[in-house]
Amino acid sequence: HAGLAGLSDEMRPGSIHELSLSEEVAFRAYFHEAPPPAGQRYWRALVFWTTDGQRWARGADPRDNFDYEAQGEPLSYSLTLEPSNKPWLPALDLPARAPAGTRMRSGFVLEANTPVRERLSFEMTAHPRYRIHGLSAGARRAALRQPESTSGRVLALARHWRAAARDDAEVIDAVLAHFRTEKFFYTLEPPLLGDDPVDEFLFETRRGFCEHYAAAFVTLVRSAGIPARVVTGYQG
Repeated sequence: HAGLAGLSDEMRPGSIHELSLSEEVAFRAYFHEAPPPAGQRYWRALVFWTTDGQRWARGADPRDNFDYEAQGEPLSYSLTLEPSNKPWLPALDLPARAPAGTRMRSGFVLEANTPVRERLSFEMTAHPRYRIHGLSAGARRAALRQPESTSGRVLALARHWRAAARDDAEVIDAVLAHFRTEKFFYTLEPPLLGDDPVDEFLFETRRGFCEHYAAAFVTLVRSAGIPARVVTGYQG
């Protein structure tokens, strides 16, 4: 039940008891002008749309309209990607276009046409500040889908916040405040979880690393009727 920090094409919160940090280089980026501030240095790699309550995966690619409004000038940079034998490309959020040899998948995910088996370089453009106008109907359905196994305690908590909130933003604030004010702990050595990892994490162990919190957050806000998905990547 040990794991190594990095990116996988699926997520199973509660299946890893000990996570070791990796010092290996995933990619290098060179900005042609001043780099963006730290808060705008998120590199989007994968989006997980589907879950059975234990495993999170990309699922079928829902139709997306890629409709967004750029705020400010685009930012150009060069990306040198180390071989991973995987097709995805970490791209500065939000990628403005797909370079030659790549394609854009739903959730603004860039993917190479073939697995990356040698060091590759791409000229990239991003809009660090943007506003997405809305999800397509298919993407909205995918981002609201819940497994039938979602526990009654999780549903009750989400519905409590929904009833007390005036809008979606207040529901989201309530979830984040719950993580900040209750006795939750970030640890790379969390306890193993059983058949209902989100319920066990929220109400029993309250100890985990990034994927525990991401899975719990998405489950809660979906239960409150807010479209959500898990995004994985790197914070530069």
